[in-house]
Amino acid sequence: MFDKLKAKLSKSHGDKNEAIAQDQEQAKAYHHPLHHAHDPVHASINVPLAADDMFLTTAMVTEDPLMDPRYQKTGMTQPPQAPDENGLIQGMEHLSVGDNQRQRDALLKGVNPVLSLKCGPLLRFIDIQERSRWLGSVMAVAIDAESDYSQRPTLKLSSGGEVAGEVIHTQFGASFWRWSLDIPLQQQEQTITYTINNSEPVEFVVPGANQDMRLMFHSCNGFSLSIDQTKFCGPDPLWRDVLREHKSKPFHVMLGGGDQIYCDLISKRCALFQQWLNMSVIEHKTAKPFTDDMRHELESFYFEHYCWWFRQGQFGRANRSIPMLNICDDHDIIDGFGSYPDHFMRSPVFSGLGNCAFKFYMLFQHQSPLSEPENANPAWCLGVQPGPYIREYARNVVCNFGPKTLFLGFDNRAERTKEKIVTDETYNKVFDRLHRQVVVGQTEHLIILLGVPIAYPRLVWLEELLTSKAMSPLKILGKTGVLPGMTQKFDEGIEILDDLNDHWTAKHHKKERNDFIHRLQDFAQKHSVRVSLLGGDVHLGSIGEFYSRESLNISRPRDHRYIANIISSAIVNAPPAEAVSNILSKRNKIHHLDDDCDEHQVPLFVHDVDGKKLNNPALLPRRNWCSIDVLPSGTTYETTPTAMSREEKIGCDASPLKVSINIEIDSTDREGRTKGYVYMVPSLDLVPHGGKISGQTFAAPQQIANPAAVPQQVHLAAPTVGTHSGLAPAIPTAQPLQNAP
Repeated sequence: MFDKLKAKLSKSHGDKNEAIAQDQEQAKAYHHPLHHAHDPVHASINVPLAADDMFLTTAMVTEDPLMDPRYQKTGMTQPPQAPDENGLIQGMEHLSVGDNQRQRDALLKGVNPVLSLKCGPLLRFIDIQERSRWLGSVMAVAIDAESDYSQRPTLKLSSGGEVAGEVIHTQFGASFWRWSLDIPLQQQEQTITYTINNSEPVEFVVPGANQDMRLMFHSCNGFSLSIDQTKFCGPDPLWRDVLREHKSKPFHVMLGGGDQIYCDLISKRCALFQQWLNMSVIEHKTAKPFTDDMRHELESFYFEHYCWWFRQGQFGRANRSIPMLNICDDHDIIDGFGSYPDHFMRSPVFSGLGNCAFKFYMLFQHQSPLSEPENANPAWCLGVQPGPYIREYARNVVCNFGPKTLFLGFDNRAERTKEKIVTDETYNKVFDRLHRQVVVGQTEHLIILLGVPIAYPRLVWLEELLTSKAMSPLKILGKTGVLPGMTQKFDEGIEILDDLNDHWTAKHHKKERNDFIHRLQDFAQKHSVRVSLLGGDVHLGSIGEFYSRESLNISRPRDHRYIANIISSAIVNAPPAEAVSNILSKRNKIHHLDDDCDEHQVPLFVHDVDGKKLNNPALLPRRNWCSIDVLPSGTTYETTPTAMSREEKIGCDASPLKVSINIEIDSTDREGRTKGYVYMVPSLDLVPHGGKISGQTFAAPQQIANPAAVPQQVHLAAPTVGTHSGLAPAIPTAQPLQNAP
């Protein structure tokens, strides 16, 4: 066996000159006469289009895909691949290409004068200003040749007034129409109806002037290429659950924590990019120029992929009726973007791909062109300098969710490198903005949306193993095909290493992570504001906590170090195997952030969705989504008993957060019914809220002499009894919890 392996490895080294020659031949393809300057540049989609393919639109292809000039020019003449019995094409399992009605279900009907909608309407939230005005926008993409522009498209609101549309971008024979909304708030919650060119009406809900918004949070909204989506009834089930809940008790905003769209298919769809990926000599790959043909090909993919994904199915229905507010993560670009070695990230082709992706992320997810200045949107808090690979400013969002809740959508992708997630200058700018925007004595919560969880089991041991010299033979085996899948095609590193490098707990990011947490704790102490973090990415439900060490005897409502990291992922993608979550669970122990602060994962999931006791109560590998309510001041709720306090009811002047992680009960249930696991986040009560106090820093509480006499809220560990079938989950009676290992 070893002789065969040695011969195979020797052959691979002997073939290096042949590989170089092949790369040189591939390089010539970029300057093929069929792509000369006098011809229009056409996108070369790698798989010819079947009649029900997602890329099939009347504006772009002919009836016979092989007669399309794009394929004639790129020499692609393979016959179309027929969908299987489930309407799926192999390697495209996350695309339900067989169901045309489902793909168009969310498009507006009855638009007159005609707008031939390719995508939309998409509804976006921007900010609540001065407790009196709701700011947002609606956007739709219309096919120019099939639309009537004799009159400027108009949006009408049931609350009064008409808004004329503006074109923010035109490309591929389509225009991006945006309607800016400024809605006066009333004392009570309002249902607003809008129409576009006399279309069917669409409803959404805005809060009352003194009401904090009800939040829906999701992440990982798509399937990885390797997943058979039929095992999960496709992408719709949990979105059905969201819409049922929305109908019963409306959400005011829909937070996308990253990966709202999976763009990894770009490596299969785009011929020129695929040629570049297949180059076997890394030096040639990183030196290859980024051509106009490649840019057009990639932009065509992102445009078509966004139009299809954001209009399809139940997600498309949610997009038009629940205002979105999103941040970016890697799959919105391509898997692992930002976490590969610097020399590869700076390569013209890979950096060029990132810039193409960011352009369409801004257009579809923020309804803004790249040229939009910071002062055009009151919620923008841009990075200080353009990113190193995406040559654009990070688009952080700071806005109000009501009188008590401040929000930060923190862009952790635009400035990301393998060594640094956010630059020091941008950290300073963002924190300066947060300090200025707090209304002391009124703001009770700061909710921060991150793409990747920050309180999560450590995987440094695996990172060190995969980067050690011991892995070198396996890398060679992966490159030669003996161990397929061991290395990825980007920089020939170990396949999962980019995922590990993405984590805040990676060794490269550890100091930055700890400094960030300390800065948040200082912010909480200064303003008496509870800081809570939202994270996705990891395809399971969990909650991590930072808190003052038990020896300090500080109750949670008085603990400025207490920060909960609510982890909800994925709403569509497949969860990891239970064996993986069990390995992570074994890494769940109490870690020491510093001498005064500990962290761990909360054993929230004592019982599974079927009532059986779980061996791993801290990490639940099921598809899920999250709802968050700011409860009224003075709400009474039950605590979980700990070593420091007895179980009792808590009531205070401040307003706690009620968090429900809604776990899928049965992945074969098309209705997507879920079971809610409730967790309570107390406000930080260093000072009574409701008064007008300015310029004051609140002292941290002193050690408690008699901790048994002080009630403490940590979390409600028991899952709710009911499921999401149009009814909001009730807060259960708390059950005892074991202390975290």
